[in-house]
Amino acid sequence: MGTVYITNELKDRVRSKINVMCKAERAHDLPNFQKPINLDVSELYNIGCWGKANVHLCDLIPKDWLSKKEHVEIKIISEEDITLKTSVEFAGLTRAYARPKDGYYGHTNSELSIEYVRSLPKDTVGRAEILEHWEQAIASKEIELRWAKIQDDISVFLGKCKSLNEAIKLFPNVVMYIDAGDMERVQRKVERKSERKQIVKEIDTQSLTAAAIAAKLMGTI
Repeated sequence: MGTVYITNELKDRVRSKINVMCKAERAHDLPNFQKPINLDVSELYNIGCWGKANVHLCDLIPKDWLSKKEHVEIKIISEEDITLKTSVEFAGLTRAYARPKDGYYGHTNSELSIEYVRSLPKDTVGRAEILEHWEQAIASKEIELRWAKIQDDISVFLGKCKSLNEAIKLFPNVVMYIDAGDMERVQRKVERKSERKQIVKEIDTQSLTAAAIAAKLMGTI
């Protein structure tokens, strides 16, 4: 068996594989999480963009002064937990207008707190969809945090091992997180030994053995 030492490059490949596994679980459990929702949420978009106190200006300003939006993202945050945030993508808006930019490089976003969305009447267009997306965002974060811990644990474990061979011997299931190329190197026979065996294959060992045995029988050796 070949000895494969644990390098930073090997650890990077492990991290990449774990990231793929994390994304695969999220795609399986939350298949619609990042897909746009075809729903006219113009009213909510305008409130999030202009603010509740100023949204009436959207109806007063000439529409050709504004930028009409048909495909938007509404950022959802939590006033109670600043670490929780997500964006919901909507398409098919008919009366959504972004407020004028604050400057040449400025841009406007539509942002609502989840607490405000919950306070809206239940028949508000887009309320149910945003609340559902928020729950999916929480589930997505839980998946990411769990896989982040797995990644940290595997990285620490590999860092304590002298080689990948030792890691597999101590914890066989670690192979599930190892890149296929690295596993192939572990399973590959040492190249030097393979070359030596090839040298033997290139000669007629049977003839040589028979000749040696005949010589011994004749007493010449």
